[in-house]
Amino acid sequence: MIDFWKRKQVIELLSDIKDNAKQKKSISHSDSEKYILQIFEKIGVPIQDDTKKLFGKPEILKELIFSIHSSAFFTIDDRKTFNEDFTDFLKLFPKRKSKEELKFRVLGNNGLYPNIDIKRGKVWYKNYNSRPSIVTVNRINSEKEYSNDSSIYWISRTELKFATSLILSISGTRLFPYFNPYDTISLNYEDVKDVPDERLFDFLNRWLDIKNVFVQPDGNIFNRNPRPDISTYSYSKFDVKESGFNKIFDSFSIRDHLLMRTSNYLLKALMNRRNLLFQEEAILNAFLALEGSLHLLQRKYGDSSTKLNRELLRDVFKNKLNFLPQGEGTYEFIEEGYFTRISLVHPQPRWGAEWNPYVDHEDFRDYFGISKMILAWVLGENINDIW
Repeated sequence: MIDFWKRKQVIELLSDIKDNAKQKKSISHSDSEKYILQIFEKIGVPIQDDTKKLFGKPEILKELIFSIHSSAFFTIDDRKTFNEDFTDFLKLFPKRKSKEELKFRVLGNNGLYPNIDIKRGKVWYKNYNSRPSIVTVNRINSEKEYSNDSSIYWISRTELKFATSLILSISGTRLFPYFNPYDTISLNYEDVKDVPDERLFDFLNRWLDIKNVFVQPDGNIFNRNPRPDISTYSYSKFDVKESGFNKIFDSFSIRDHLLMRTSNYLLKALMNRRNLLFQEEAILNAFLALEGSLHLLQRKYGDSSTKLNRELLRDVFKNKLNFLPQGEGTYEFIEEGYFTRISLVHPQPRWGAEWNPYVDHEDFRDYFGISKMILAWVLGENINDIW
């Protein structure tokens, strides 16, 4: 519930900022520092010694105004009044300079996480304040290009690269990150480049907390859930070098659409499996990940066609994957699973509809495990156990 007087004060303050800014040609850095402190005071955010330096930037001020404007602080009538000359006001903010965007996310408590920090390429994973968090740096134009204009774009390519590399690592446990649609923020890299590495996660957590002031913690689809207790997170021992993580990570191309799509299925299979109501969906995603893995495997051995080459794949399993005790038998097992896949995908297969096709937990273990094994071999020629 928004306090009436606080809401009134915030609206009046933003209106004053907008009116004063209209007398200027642009919003300067010193303007941003002054306005940020005033807004923080009104909304009740603690002001620390470094607040002005870290948050007093035009882009952060602009993002904060957007957050307040779209929150419950404003009613529809308030927005109608405030929106007069709003577009002109936004033009006073300087344009972004960097072509890169930093994305920060606090990961969900349904995953199993490494108990160490991991920093490689443009990914930094850290257990900050006993919560797993990930920072990625992404090229803005490239992400737009690879989103294919889809409005359902739930994970960045670099985040998926990290997640898949973790899943495929040989660690003795089954590590995987769980992605929520909330507790995530993005900033132009220009706004964080002056933040020291040792302060980066502190800064990002504080900014996320400030942004969350304007997002209702009621679990609705466009809001967020309350942040879980730290005791609900699970961690496991992890060695980056011995696990083969670096090798897989370095060979993973975020420009490879087939690899990305296959990895998407792989991660979704694990995430669905965490909910007992979505076990069928978990198995189905495991089958789709397996199909993508087979395409990647046959591509590795010379066939890039869009149709599965069963003869080539049988030969690869029999003669190339020598670490499998029964390579040809494993391939035959995959082909047998095709009927289960059809039952899940098609409501009316040729043998007739089944409202509840017979599947069990072992189907997930088997077909997800084979998919994981193939992907680990394709990417780093890692010999990964099937489960």
